[in-house]
Amino acid sequence: MDAFSRARTGTTLLFCTNLPAVFVLIALASPWHDALLSMAPSEARVHLSNMVSVWVKVAGFEITAQQFCAFLAVCKLAGSLAFAGIFGKTLDRLAIPCWLIFFLGAAYTLLQTGRHLFPVVPFFIALLVRVMCELCEKEPKTKKS
Repeated sequence: MDAFSRARTGTTLLFCTNLPAVFVLIALASPWHDALLSMAPSEARVHLSNMVSVWVKVAGFEITAQQFCAFLAVCKLAGSLAFAGIFGKTLDRLAIPCWLIFFLGAAYTLLQTGRHLFPVVPFFIALLVRVMCELCEKEPKTKKS
């Protein structure tokens, strides 16, 4: 396995760390939303409320916490599966700008809620690595004489 293949595999594994969160987000998007939130620590409830508030202000219309969680779950699931190659090479490549938009939104949310950007930094680095892998893969192979 060459260096680019290892780098691609590493970035895929990093982005697949989003998959466990998908199950939590699906549960929070479900009809059991209120019951589940009542069991969560108050800091988690406040953080979710603050995140939703940020995007209500950006969107200019009401977004419920359930809708917000469903949106995040779909993005994380589709993006992780695309990077894993489940949908083929074209959607694997298309996932790069989608993840960039997703994590720019995450960074914006973190800044607006007074939190550190540390949680998103590894993903931005991995996206840069992924772009480099794509660029190097597209370069024509020269024949050695």
